[in-house]
Amino acid sequence: MGALNTAVRVAVDAMGGDFGLPVVVRGALAACREGLRVRMVGPAQLVEAEVRRQGGGDAALEVTDASEMVGMGERVTHSTLKRHSSIQMALECVRKNEADTFFSAGNTAACWAIAKLVLGTLVVGSTTMFFGYVETTALELAAMGWYVALAAQALRAHER
Repeated sequence: MGALNTAVRVAVDAMGGDFGLPVVVRGALAACREGLRVRMVGPAQLVEAEVRRQGGGDAALEVTDASEMVGMGERVTHSTLKRHSSIQMALECVRKNEADTFFSAGNTAACWAIAKLVLGTLVVGSTTMFFGYVETTALELAAMGWYVALAAQALRAHER
């Protein structure tokens, strides 16, 4: 795969996933090493402390503070009311063009519902998809750089 002309900007739900913040930070730091620009969205003090604990203090990683989180078993109707959740605020980064895509290993139903509310849909031919949404598991997060880079290249190719 050829190098991207510009680094893909990924807004990451720092609080999502079965294995918690340490796994998400590990994956985000791996994505930074692959050349992606990562914005971790979650409680800033917790995220920054975990990044330092894992030796990532010099990584090209930004942190956006989010005061709420969506639990893995939380009802979608409740999660959509949390305007300061890490999912909502990460998706807002995509909407405001501060990120190219969004990643969460968290509550899939909540991610889909909030993505629909924040981003709407993009219709490409006969396929409807949520713009900027990539889903995978927490254990695959370390390899997310390739997934996101491929998705971004596909979207950019479609725009041409």
